Amino acid sequence: MLVFDEQFEHTATIRDHYVFLVNTMNVTVTQLADHLLANKVLTQAEFDDIKAEATPNAQNEKCLAVLSRKSKGEWELFLDALDESDQQHVKDRIIGGKGLKLAFASFFFCYCC
Repeated sequence: MLVFDEQFEHTATIRDHYVFLVNTMNVTVTQLADHLLANKVLTQAEFDDIKAEATPNAQNEKCLAVLSRKSKGEWELFLDALDESDQQHVKDRIIGGKGLKLAFASFFFCYCC
């Protein structure tokens, strides 16, 4: 059973986007977990536990449970790691798509004017 820590604000973000994150995020193939380990967001034991899960979805679930217990600063490093692992679309979705909306607005303005 996965346990989430409710003391951090980003846990609500994880809960709000849980199904999307479990089905879309890629922890191992894109080296997201490697980035999190290198940036000291994950300990070696947490990294090993995540990689030991049998399926990508189970790895994602484990990673999200671990992230729910991390600080706000570590959450920000996770968001950066999404960029570094070519998962900008995941970051855009969970932070409200601000970057995507801005890019679309700029394209639309340039195209129409």
